[in-house]
Amino acid sequence: MTQTGLEAAPPERDADPAHTAAYIAALTKELAELARRSELEVVAYLLEIVHLEAAGPIAPAGRMARGRLRR
Repeated sequence: MTQTGLEAAPPERDADPAHTAAYIAALTKELAELARRSELEVVAYLLEIVHLEAAGPIAPAGRMARGRLRR
């Protein structure tokens, strides 16, 4: 376990999307809890939104939306 409490190591540059999303979900959950304890409500809310997005299934529609953002 690391100093942050996360058991998983950061994903490698070429890691699969599911592993990267799981790591982001775990990290943002911890950060949201930290923000909430420090009464940073907006920051906590935004981190929770990121957590929910990363923890959800990786759907083809999500990949298509990300592709549109890059253009």
